[in-house]
Amino acid sequence: WDFYNDNNSCLSKLAEVMDTDSREKFRSAQKRKLLGDFYTQYRDVHIFLDATHADVSLPRHLKDSNIVTLKISSYFNLADAFFGPDYMTVSLKFSGQYFLCTIPYPAIWGIAGDDQKEQVWSADMPKEVRAQYRDFQSEAAETPENSMDSGLTPSERRRNIGLVVQKKD
Repeated sequence: WDFYNDNNSCLSKLAEVMDTDSREKFRSAQKRKLLGDFYTQYRDVHIFLDATHADVSLPRHLKDSNIVTLKISSYFNLADAFFGPDYMTVSLKFSGQYFLCTIPYPAIWGIAGDDQKEQVWSADMPKEVRAQYRDFQSEAAETPENSMDSGLTPSERRRNIGLVVQKKD
């Protein structure tokens, strides 16, 4: 996993000199590649996204939330999953009904595998989420090894501060 962190710090420096449009295209390509890697590597992949993004197509009850977590699992029938150049589509089950979800890459602000490996793009997080995430990072850096949170996984810590909202059947 350190490869992703080291690689992303170098890529982040490169992205700093790009114009806004190029940066967005670069991040979209990076997300597409990582989604494909995670999809083939892990049994479960969690996609964190801002459902208020204009081009996101999700069930109506999720459209007003900027913190949505979708779970894509190898246990699901994902024959129609598509990772295009600008967006991904996949049929997921919500309340017993399948819904074809369309997710443009700019709406995605994080990806996590089932072993807690994750990648986040803070530049694509909604402002409120970004502030919570920065607070979380600061708290995590200041937490001593013997604190009550030291036995928690990163996703459990995020869940404790309300950063992750799980949407399940």
